[in-house]
Amino acid sequence: MKPALLTVEDLHLSFPLARGRRIRPLDGLSFHLARGEILGIAGESGCGKSTLARALMGFYRPERGHIRIDGQERSGLKGKDLLHWQRKMQMVFQDPLTSLDPRQTIGDALMEPMDIHGLHAHREARRQQCRSLLQAVGLPASALERLPRQFSGGQLQRIGIARALSLEPEILIADEAVSALDVSIQAQIINLFRELRERMGLSIIFISHDLAVLRTLCDRMAVMQAGQFVEMRSTEELCRDPQHPYTRQLIAAIPRLRQRRQPSSPSTSHP
Repeated sequence: MKPALLTVEDLHLSFPLARGRRIRPLDGLSFHLARGEILGIAGESGCGKSTLARALMGFYRPERGHIRIDGQERSGLKGKDLLHWQRKMQMVFQDPLTSLDPRQTIGDALMEPMDIHGLHAHREARRQQCRSLLQAVGLPASALERLPRQFSGGQLQRIGIARALSLEPEILIADEAVSALDVSIQAQIINLFRELRERMGLSIIFISHDLAVLRTLCDRMAVMQAGQFVEMRSTEELCRDPQHPYTRQLIAAIPRLRQRRQPSSPSTSHP
């Protein structure tokens, strides 16, 4: 077994509702992500998948629990120590267009994280890094001067991936990163994630409600229901022999192509 890069222990998070009630999207989650692994997180809308992604990124503060990268806990870190920790884990969002400033060129959007974290001292060095990032995701350097509205959905998602890679992270979190794309474009982006894992040694958490997508990409899968993992195993084992009723329900919902019936031979008899 490969050593754990990310370790999450007993993560709890709740939000207030009316009349003093609370909703609990994360209810004691524990898991690990190994170096170079792609871990899929599956579940229907509302089960807590995206909330987990945002809690890992620090957008939400858990009530209790631990999030560690290479054994280092995030809580308690400040200033440069916190920035250094945050660089290690970046996120690719479902809708890349809304995650980009429509008035900002792609070059400026890619350089902005580098500016914040003080990477590459000179602007030309940052521009060169941007060109390398675009090449890594299969886009031409000319994209640097263009605006987000000038790109297709698939191209925008490649730009979103490039922006997430701009800080040279060890972990990528992809939250429904292909759900808004056409099937043919989905396949291209899935292959891109696979190539980036191989080329850069990335560890990836890939969140999706679509088990068919996860089955083609992930080494392991975790099935999430009501803020908890009900099952987590290798993708092959989980899809071949699901143990939990909810997992069986999700797998049964995967579309399958029905074999076409062979047309019967035309009769040679005459009335």
